[in-house]
Amino acid sequence: MTMNWRDLNKKLPSLSEAEVQHLLLDELNSLHGMHRGTVVVRLHQRFTALRATRERDELLAALRDAQDLRRQRDEFIAAMPELNRTKPSP
Repeated sequence: MTMNWRDLNKKLPSLSEAEVQHLLLDELNSLHGMHRGTVVVRLHQRFTALRATRERDELLAALRDAQDLRRQRDEFIAAMPELNRTKPSP
């Protein structure tokens, strides 16, 4: 799909990462791609921004999951007196 600059900038904020990637690949494979370098750059900027946001969200979710597991482990250990020994019993 070939869009002019004004339409592209209007529509771009509402597109998903996959949709922007599709537009980028279409632009690179089109006959106009060599003449519309600024469009390729703009699509790539938007694509990488969306990708970075997704990847950051995935990293933070993994971190939260790890913290939740650590907290659950600590709560489990605290609830089990035989596992919660700080010094040897006499």
